[in-house]
Amino acid sequence: MKQKASGRIAAAVILLCTLIIGGCAARQEEEPAVVVQVEEEKYEEIIIPVDYPFSAEMEGYRLSLVSDTESPDVYEVRLCDEIGQIVQQFSCGQLKEPLVFCDALTSWRDLEIFSGAEEEEEQTGMLFVWDQENNCFLEEGIEIPWYKNEKTDEEFAWRGRGFLVSRDTEAREERRICQIDLNRKETVELGRWIFDRTENRLTIWNSLEDTAIFEGIVETDSDGRLNNEMYFWTLFQEQLSFITISEPEQSEIFTWVSRQESEDDEEQNGFEYVQEHVFGNRGGMESYASKQDLLADFGFVDCVPFYELYDQFGNLLLELYLDEQSGIGCGLRHVIYFVDDSTKAEELYGFAFDSVEEAVWEEPKIYIQESVYGGNGADSVEDFKEELECTDDGKPEHYRSTGIIDWLGDEEIPIAPANILSIDYIYREDGTLYKRDYVHNPYIFATTSCSLDSYYDEAERLIYENGYIMHGDYENYYIYTDEGRKPAYGLMLDNNLNYCILVLVRYE
Repeated sequence: MKQKASGRIAAAVILLCTLIIGGCAARQEEEPAVVVQVEEEKYEEIIIPVDYPFSAEMEGYRLSLVSDTESPDVYEVRLCDEIGQIVQQFSCGQLKEPLVFCDALTSWRDLEIFSGAEEEEEQTGMLFVWDQENNCFLEEGIEIPWYKNEKTDEEFAWRGRGFLVSRDTEAREERRICQIDLNRKETVELGRWIFDRTENRLTIWNSLEDTAIFEGIVETDSDGRLNNEMYFWTLFQEQLSFITISEPEQSEIFTWVSRQESEDDEEQNGFEYVQEHVFGNRGGMESYASKQDLLADFGFVDCVPFYELYDQFGNLLLELYLDEQSGIGCGLRHVIYFVDDSTKAEELYGFAFDSVEEAVWEEPKIYIQESVYGGNGADSVEDFKEELECTDDGKPEHYRSTGIIDWLGDEEIPIAPANILSIDYIYREDGTLYKRDYVHNPYIFATTSCSLDSYYDEAERLIYENGYIMHGDYENYYIYTDEGRKPAYGLMLDNNLNYCILVLVRYE
């Protein structure tokens, strides 16, 4: 009996479950689920052509920014070939009213992209570097600060080296010179200028050396501007350090050995032959594994240098060893730089000689209004004009001359006046001359020395010059041994293809 009762109960349970399930199924059939399809909003594609300086081998290529049809503020860079086929495309992020530049932060084909709708002084943009070997962009962007002048929309950049970032408020002016580090893919600060207008305090800082170039109270005019801004700006620019893309692999010290007479049995290579028969520089090329090896070869081991030159950061720039009785000597030129991890490094270039020339010292004119070769070029141009600006105490500050070089023109294109001479004088705060910045037109005068920077000490004695020459630059060091105005020696170095071709002069 108990088994039959249990069977009836189980059957009833099964029947009840069947009815419940069936009812649920019936209700599902009666009330089908509603699927809501939301149509995604599409936006019109925005194409912004970029006026890009393609090379001749990429003639017909086009570059543009193209907006995303689903996210209108997101853009991509699109590079198309001459038939319109996409050869490269990659995202450049979210932008509002994109501003695109092809500028010179690392090369003349860089692509810089900013959001024009943002506050310009505070925003950052992206730099995409052109890969010369593969004719495309490196798709990993580098973040860069806005470096356009907010008032003039002008930029300040040295191609492949540094660029100026300015921030100016009523109480404070800040300038930073930055550089793109291609290895680390980031922007590096090289130097900083901070002018606190509330205290008239100026600080100029070398960021890589982590040392102040100048710090102190300065004089201003009635409008609150620096009285001697050109001097401080010159200090800021000239005493910067830069980062090399990669550390040069110099395993030896290239050395030019100057000889009074050529050795008859010595075979000359092409460089040595040109130096002697074209420029009159007798000598030969040598290399040394170390500074000590060079000094040992000329008898100056453990000797005190006759002359040393340091920069204000304590970096040794030049050392000269000299036996004044025999006229034999040698030396090294030190080139200081920073590698891509901001580590300081140096390269050494040697020079040696077996004689010293004699010369009569004639103190060069400082305040000139003519070329270093003589004459002002007025007889070589048409419509010659001059202008001269002076300081409040009557010293020359800016000299300019212009003229029309008619033989450079085209009959169909009007000839514009060209700069003939440009000379700027930069003075210290005490009024003494710090630097003369000289430029002449190489079509009117010689190419050599078409730019020449001359530096003076506090007594306005000439101490150093750096000038242009077609294969590089040359340097003149003037060595004083007393307080007089005549230097004891002049060391002239022609930096020529990794060799310092030298002349050492003793002044009578």
